[in-house]
Amino acid sequence: MNKSLTFLTLFYSLIGGEYGGVAARKGTKEGTRMPKQQPAGAFSHVELISKDTAKSVKFYAKVFGWKFDDMGQGYMFVNPPALPTGAVREPQPGESPGSLSYIQVKDVAKTLKEAEAAGAQTIVPKTEIPNFGHYAVFIAPGEVPQAIFESA
Repeated sequence: MNKSLTFLTLFYSLIGGEYGGVAARKGTKEGTRMPKQQPAGAFSHVELISKDTAKSVKFYAKVFGWKFDDMGQGYMFVNPPALPTGAVREPQPGESPGSLSYIQVKDVAKTLKEAEAAGAQTIVPKTEIPNFGHYAVFIAPGEVPQAIFESA
């Protein structure tokens, strides 16, 4: 995983605006209301990591009726009927297809320390997403990749 810029960072840098506000996005005439944040401990965002994003987008649109916004650079943001938000993207170098969920936390640094003490291995340290908050990614026991997110 690229430690300097993940696709979540890219996503938030592309939409601009305030989390929870209206963000004008590429391909969206009137803008799309960004969802309010989830409470601490809840899933807040899920990325579906696909070897073929076009096929995946077509599948999820057909089966679940999801609508997608092309955020550029291979990041397809999904506007689901309820939280959490999500996206479909290609794997980064060294990353396998699958999914990466982001859990809302109150304090990324504190949660990361607790996760490490419980056996997790940090792969992306606390990283700022300007105007939105911070995130980190770790491998939890059982080799489960997990991201955490703290709103600004």
